[in-house]
Amino acid sequence: MALTDTAVRQAKPKDRAYTVADGDGLALFVHPRGGKYWYFRYRASGKAHRVSLGTYPEVSLKDARLRREEARRKVAAGIDPRAQPEQSPRLVSFRQVANDWDAFRTPRLTQGRKGSAAQARRYL
Repeated sequence: MALTDTAVRQAKPKDRAYTVADGDGLALFVHPRGGKYWYFRYRASGKAHRVSLGTYPEVSLKDARLRREEARRKVAAGIDPRAQPEQSPRLVSFRQVANDWDAFRTPRLTQGRKGSAAQARRYL
């Protein structure tokens, strides 16, 4: 049976942790200390997996269902929803690193060393 917002709100902690299912893999995990966590349970490659969707009340029932649907689409496409999308590394040129270091280091140099820094900049 589908959960309601009232049922989620009224889910009280017990001596042991317990789970309240919403359907289609969405479940609310209620911790004995009072924390409520949304999980999406699914099977991939013959194994059961679980991915966290957030905590209640930061993530409402409606938002948890939207996140579940997004995760279900990923599973259907053969993508593991637990995997974070890889961010392409920001390419930084050596010149940029050298300029940043120079801007950081030059104010701290003594007068005699500033000439050496200028010479190093010419080599770059």
